[in-house]
Amino acid sequence: MAQRLTKRQTRSRSVGVALALGCCALIVIPAASVSAAPSAKSVSSDETITKVDRRLDSVALVIREAAKAGAALEQQSNAVLAKRLVEAQLLLEEGEAERAAIIFYDLATNFASTPAGPEALVSLGEALIRLDMRRWAVECFVANLSDKSPGARRFNQQSVARLLDLSAPRRERGFVERPGLSAMPETRGRLRSLGLPTTQKPLPGALSPESARRLVDWVKLFPGDAREPQLRYAYGRYLYLNGAYQEAIDELDALSPISVPLSKGGPGAKWRVRAAYIAAASTVAQGKFDEATDRFRNITRAKPSAPRDREIVELAWLGRARIQYDLGDYEGALSAYRRIPRASPLFAEAVYETVWALMRDNRPDQAVAAIELLLQYEPNNPAAPELKQLRGKIMIRQRDWQAAEEEFVLLQREFASAARGLRHTLSLGAGAAEYFKAVIAGADMEHFSLDGVLPVQAAPIARRLDRAVQAETVARELGGVARELRETRAMLRRMELAAEARERARLFNDLGAHRSSLDRARDELLDSAELLAERVAVNDSSLRTDLKSKKQKLRRELTRAARDGDGEDEQKIAALGTALTSIEGAIIELQAELIGAERYYVASRAEQQSSATQEAFLTQATALRTALGEHERDAAELRSELEEQRVRLRFADPSRARKRQLQKLYRDYLERVFTAAKSKTDEAKGRWARMRTLEQQVELANAQLERAASTRLSAATAVLKEERANLDLYQRQLEELGGRAHEVLGEVMQATFRDVASELAHWEVRSEVGLLDIQWAIKQVESDAAQRAEQRRDRDLRVLDDVVDKALEELR
Repeated sequence: MAQRLTKRQTRSRSVGVALALGCCALIVIPAASVSAAPSAKSVSSDETITKVDRRLDSVALVIREAAKAGAALEQQSNAVLAKRLVEAQLLLEEGEAERAAIIFYDLATNFASTPAGPEALVSLGEALIRLDMRRWAVECFVANLSDKSPGARRFNQQSVARLLDLSAPRRERGFVERPGLSAMPETRGRLRSLGLPTTQKPLPGALSPESARRLVDWVKLFPGDAREPQLRYAYGRYLYLNGAYQEAIDELDALSPISVPLSKGGPGAKWRVRAAYIAAASTVAQGKFDEATDRFRNITRAKPSAPRDREIVELAWLGRARIQYDLGDYEGALSAYRRIPRASPLFAEAVYETVWALMRDNRPDQAVAAIELLLQYEPNNPAAPELKQLRGKIMIRQRDWQAAEEEFVLLQREFASAARGLRHTLSLGAGAAEYFKAVIAGADMEHFSLDGVLPVQAAPIARRLDRAVQAETVARELGGVARELRETRAMLRRMELAAEARERARLFNDLGAHRSSLDRARDELLDSAELLAERVAVNDSSLRTDLKSKKQKLRRELTRAARDGDGEDEQKIAALGTALTSIEGAIIELQAELIGAERYYVASRAEQQSSATQEAFLTQATALRTALGEHERDAAELRSELEEQRVRLRFADPSRARKRQLQKLYRDYLERVFTAAKSKTDEAKGRWARMRTLEQQVELANAQLERAASTRLSAATAVLKEERANLDLYQRQLEELGGRAHEVLGEVMQATFRDVASELAHWEVRSEVGLLDIQWAIKQVESDAAQRAEQRRDRDLRVLDDVVDKALEELR
């Protein structure tokens, strides 16, 4: 694809938004704006006044703490930053690369000048490599090299080493476990006959060749004895991949001398096994097989505990076996192959190569036993058909004609049966690119599988075709990118709604806690006003009765507001839910109709083989698949809209606004009651005045918290706008590439059907050729026997002639 879009590429800038939500400073407000509590000596003995004083004192304390929180600049000590850095590194080691990257990004962006900043930047690059965001990782390491501060220079060698790795990236996991062309001579021969390459070049790197050469200059800035193990290994590997074998050996031997046993450990021990293997591979490339054998032998003596290092030791055993095989030491090769444990991912490859070593060493019975072991251990091995053919040929060499014939007859029947069973289905794929395009576009592409579009018998064969497997991989990656981009856009929308919230302080744990405390303080003040109003209205029965009814009404309305929320928003969410349920029901109906049409075609294909029947099915199935895809997309849009409405309701929280409105109305009523009351004492007036002051300070503290939240969100808001533009661009690019990908994948699947039919025919013919080989071998044996019989007859006749001649001479 022209441009790879990944979840992590589209999300990582949005990660900065999440960081900005919690890492900016707050506005300072003077703590003196909070009034001091009155002296306890002024408290009256009146119980109501005592309750009011206690509540007002509590409110004053809450306001004071909220003011401190709003005024304090967010600063973290070096010890706290170091602790966060270590926690993130532990997360990275545990495989939580995304969570670790968020913390590293925070430290590298907001605390770059602290001791933790440079290390966090390099660690962020490490996390981005694990997230397959190589270009952004390059930016992190280059930024470290550009930083001239002493703290950053400590990580220069690590940055250069990682950039060298990125210039020649590693293969995907499991690559070394696959059977290579060396293990599949038939496939290798077919590729050569077509003029296709039988070797694989290194993957393209994230750096240009010019940048990689400049990295070599960086390496030379560090004296040899001052280079860290990681840099030595990365540089040696780079030299090996670029064909500088002797220089690679010199560099790697300085890290892992062949004279020092690997089992001794020591500084940089985790790099020594890897360095020793690359050095041994470089020696093989030079053609120094005796030295290479010694190097591999030194590696196989190591007993590492890490799984990846154990796999390198097993690769060293394979290296020793292959060298000895090429040198004709089959017994030594077999001994090395046997050192690969059954639990190893390399076991199947080792057994396959063991078969050929046994064949070369003229041990056909053991070779057959090894083949049977491999087929039992891994029946779906890509080399399984080749192994079965080889087993039959071994039987021919053993002149076990009956067993060989049974082997090839079974193979011929297996592939012929599959071909007959697939003939009608495979012919369907001959001109069905549009159908496959609809299948791929309408399916859950992230979980797309060849098993879902190919007949059961054809799927294992298709998985041996590189083009089919690549198409499956591309479809899954495209589906994964589409889902990840959709999730990232939804996450960004939630952030935008959060930034637009009326009460932004609630977005932050610390500020939100103080905001909730101030809400409770407002409730305390209202209760205090209610107590004071009841006290001053104690001698006015009409005021007292009216106050009681107002209080009960307020409680009922507050309960109703908390329970019902905003009716309009709730109705909108309910309507969206109903629409989503309706679409999901339509999807189920379409799926059922599609399954019925496909099963009907499969059931009737043997009786109705006309092109008209096939064309009608393709037209119907394509229309159903297209409609199914459209419904799936509509359902996804509705789910996104439903989630957005729920998020909007959560951040807006109309019940809170309604509560405040009711409290204000009740508070105004209490003010009128207190003003109208005639029996107000000086104590009540004083508490009422203090309560008014505290109410003003509550609003002041709330405003202060909101300003602090706005300060924190200022950077995030800018990033949100930028990321919205980026994600919109990515979405357009994905739609463009997605359309092209659907076209290409449809054509590839059409070609895959043809390839499967061709592959079936190929193996069927090879099985028939095996039967012919048996007849030719029998004929050859009989011919050889007849030739030997003639030779014996001629020899006997010559002997007889000599005897007759001698007898005649004696008679004369």
